[in-house]
Parts: sequence; C-alpha cells; structure tokens
Amino acid sequence: MTPAPFESEIEMPKELKKLMKKNQFEVIRMNKHIVWQHQNGGKVTTSKTPSCKNAIRNIMKDIKTVTGVCYA
Repeated sequence: MTPAPFESEIEMPKELKKLMKKNQFEVIRMNKHIVWQHQNGGKVTTSKTPSCKNAIRNIMKDIKTVTGVCYA
C-alpha cells in the first residue's frame, strides 16, 4: 500500500492521519473533504478539518461500520 503522491501536501490533523493509517486506509482524493479507501474496498469520507473530539469519535464509528473493527 503506497501513499498517494499528494498525501504529503495534505493539511489535516495528525490524529486523523494516524487513525486512518493505523486502520489501513489511504487517501484516494480530496477537495473540501477527504475520501479514504480501505484495503477491502470500503470508503470513508471525512472533513478536511474535523472540528472537535466528537468528530474523531464519529469517524471511528464510520471505520467500524466499514471494516468491522476500529483500532484507536
């Protein structure tokens, strides 16, 4: 799994990037939102700048829905 060529240019919270990498997601595209794809083909869309801790928790729930498990 190689990172997208523009992934280094992404300005997103470290916590979000770390969470998605730990759960085997990679960036497939980004505009105002970031679309992540899991190795199994499932997709999760997140805001480029999550506003609060609840946003991270909600992203974790989305990961669990797609993959069946979420590693925090």
